[in-house]
Amino acid sequence: ILSDNNINDTSAISISQMLITNTTLQLLNINNNLIGNEGAGYIANSLHINQSLVTLHMVNNNIGELGMIQIANCLATNTTLC
Repeated sequence: ILSDNNINDTSAISISQMLITNTTLQLLNINNNLIGNEGAGYIANSLHINQSLVTLHMVNNNIGELGMIQIANCLATNTTLC
């Protein structure tokens, strides 16, 4: 659980890199952080590859319409997220 940790767009790069290589993580809670559209884009790109994550919590960040579109688009290729 990484909620309430002041994670920003730069920190989201590390999360996205982890998601690319991690094959066991099933739940990621990054609620209540400072992630914006750029960080959401990094995470979305990694979700095209990650096939183990089942649940992703990202509420109360600074993600706008563009970031949410990027996250939504990754769902077309990611079949494990509910």
